[in-house]
Amino acid sequence: MSAWRGGRSALGRPARRAAGCYPQRGKPCWDLRQGSPRCGCLPGEGGALLYGAPPAGRQAAIRSVGSLAGTSGKAPHAADSVISPRIVGGNPAPEGAWPWQVSFMENNKPICGGSLINEKWVVSAAHCFTKQLNLPTTQYDVLLGAYQLSIPPSSLVVTTVQQVISHPNYNNIDGSPGDIALVELKAPLDLNDYILPVCLPDSSAQFSMDTSCWVTGWGQVKDGEALPPPQTLQELEVPLIDQDTCNSLFNSAPAPDLPQNPVLDDMICAGYPEGGKDACHGDSGGPLVCRCDAGWTLAGVVSWGEGCAEPKHPGVYTLVPYYANWISDNVPNISFVACNHAGWHSSKGIKAL
Repeated sequence: MSAWRGGRSALGRPARRAAGCYPQRGKPCWDLRQGSPRCGCLPGEGGALLYGAPPAGRQAAIRSVGSLAGTSGKAPHAADSVISPRIVGGNPAPEGAWPWQVSFMENNKPICGGSLINEKWVVSAAHCFTKQLNLPTTQYDVLLGAYQLSIPPSSLVVTTVQQVISHPNYNNIDGSPGDIALVELKAPLDLNDYILPVCLPDSSAQFSMDTSCWVTGWGQVKDGEALPPPQTLQELEVPLIDQDTCNSLFNSAPAPDLPQNPVLDDMICAGYPEGGKDACHGDSGGPLVCRCDAGWTLAGVVSWGEGCAEPKHPGVYTLVPYYANWISDNVPNISFVACNHAGWHSSKGIKAL
């Protein structure tokens, strides 16, 4: 899932809409002046917000703390023979559980991930568009509503790219600051149960180290091994790791091409010091989401790592709140939420020693 160092037309059924209010094109669901949602509540779903929170029946509920992905229901079309963990150490996600997940495809192969933030814009990683995608931006496909890449679902929408805006601080080197990009789609999408935006944190958001967070993608299941058919979207719960602790881990097991303290202020780490569970190649640009009162919120963008799931080398993600103002400057009418973690803590957070 990252720059891992050694780093058309809609298909299917019409959108299903339950009773309630929904996002309207060009109108954000959040009115920050009032601090309340303007739309998005689903009656009978426990007050879950449609905008930034999947329908309760498919969101792996409020995933049980203290257990990794896999405690949620089995994806409806997952092949019974596919039983080994995915991502690296993850499990197949329930269908529709992460409706903001995007796949950038080159020649029918998943190259990078992304996160839908409104009807027309996606957040991804800058390195995806300077290093990993070898075609002009107009020639690769963007998949939304996808689940099993080998078996296109009726919810699948395939579109193309209008433009890519990479952050000017990104210098095309693994571990560079500014590894974030905004991708404008060719045309606005019709939102439905399977295609929804994730909440964006405002610039003041601070994610505590015991917050329940998840990373998702179609990347390799280990270094050099692609996700096998039917290529079901993978999910993995990961604890956040503070910057000092993460730098200490990297410094204690240095790599030849890594400087001391490689984790910068615009980055956040997530994973396990003992290794074994991580993002990997092909997950780049995908979401690291954390549960806040507002709903699932985009805390990070899969950016880089030293190998995949190696001990003392957790995954490193671009910290989205750090770039909230830049996103606001480039995406018209985009909305943000304050992140309050009360009641959504995981028991697996790693704090500074």
